[in-house]
Amino acid sequence: MKFILKSVLILVLLAPISGFSQSQGDEPLSLRERVNRILDSTVAGEDFTGTESPNTITPQENIASVVSAFKDVFFSEGEDGRLLLKLDRESIFRIIAANLVWIESLACLNFSGVLEALRTNWGILETDPDLNYYMVQYIYLSLEAAPLSPTALAAGVSSENILELFYLEAEEAVKEARAQTAGVAFVEGRFTTYASRSRYEDMIMAKVAAKASSQREVPLIAELQRRGIGQAPTPADYKASVEAVQAAGDAVLAAQAEGSLIAYQLDADMLDGVSEIVAAKLMEGHGVRRAISAKDADVVRQKIHEVLQLEFQQKGIVIEPEVVTAAIQAVPELTLTWGNARALVRGICETGLKRGGR
Repeated sequence: MKFILKSVLILVLLAPISGFSQSQGDEPLSLRERVNRILDSTVAGEDFTGTESPNTITPQENIASVVSAFKDVFFSEGEDGRLLLKLDRESIFRIIAANLVWIESLACLNFSGVLEALRTNWGILETDPDLNYYMVQYIYLSLEAAPLSPTALAAGVSSENILELFYLEAEEAVKEARAQTAGVAFVEGRFTTYASRSRYEDMIMAKVAAKASSQREVPLIAELQRRGIGQAPTPADYKASVEAVQAAGDAVLAAQAEGSLIAYQLDADMLDGVSEIVAAKLMEGHGVRRAISAKDADVVRQKIHEVLQLEFQQKGIVIEPEVVTAAIQAVPELTLTWGNARALVRGICETGLKRGGR
């Protein structure tokens, strides 16, 4: 299986990719719609994997090649010789979606490169309803923190099951982050300013990244067994997931109604928000770890200042440089993670911010 996937990866990297042409009107089809079309065609005996010239390979044909690489996993032959789907379509889609992120994670140096490769090689937009920016972020960080190592695979866990787990976790993490930040940057359902939208998106990104980091502390095999990965999810699984998101959203609405939800008027809430957003900006493009030193003090100080000024409208705040430098030097082994990045910023804010001029 690994050999097949590497062959697909090499094919994708070497072949000049033409523009994405599978569309309805002016809008490209979603990844789910395209995977379903390939599954239907495969069951019908059609083959999308061959092309007359490597210069004409399209994103749709790239995806078809990956589906073909999983043929033994996804399909079986019926008594009449026709191919039958062995797994449910939801499970197949989750595996394919996470696998595309895995392929590009192996080829690209950073998260931005993965996003661009998904767009160019596979025709996947960051707003895809079933593999959006935040879900790609979660899967990417999970693969970085817990790669599909020979140790995990030798323990009897297939790469397909791990990929499906990462997709399910990503879906849940994004729903949870959106529910937790609902109402933060909205007035009657609309963003108040561009800055409020940016802040909302940064907070989701930070929460999703934190979830990816904490989730990887759970042994993969134990989590797969707990969720019954490898078996079709039951209606109860979906119902529980939906109910959890609805409950979180109802709690936010209730807090708004009684007036207890204050965006960032309270100092503690403001510092929490600043810590989340600045940590996200510091870690962006660095995965789950970033080396840091005293020479980065000005960058950290400037990002805190910008967030306070632009997103929290806190004018006339100065940050003592020596506090920033001392806080960085106190970071264990001078390595930032998503967790201690927030702690670093929060500590600087609590001890290094003062009212006054710039």
